[in-house]
Amino acid sequence: MPNENPQYVDAQKLITSYQVKQETVIDPRSIIYIAAAEQYAFAAAKASQNPPHTVQKWEEIGDLWEKQFKN
Repeated sequence: MPNENPQYVDAQKLITSYQVKQETVIDPRSIIYIAAAEQYAFAAAKASQNPPHTVQKWEEIGDLWEKQFKN
């Protein structure tokens, strides 16, 4: 993700928090949830590049961001 992307800082914070969680995970199943959340976050960040986007596209991107928190 390019540094100039508005979501860059948020993505970096998420990556850091996932790395910390991954290092302190007790339940091995949690790693699966973290990996899934990372994938949704990456997909959302990638999909948001090169705007402008339609309202429908932004809603899809928002859904990807929401999915990462539901896992």
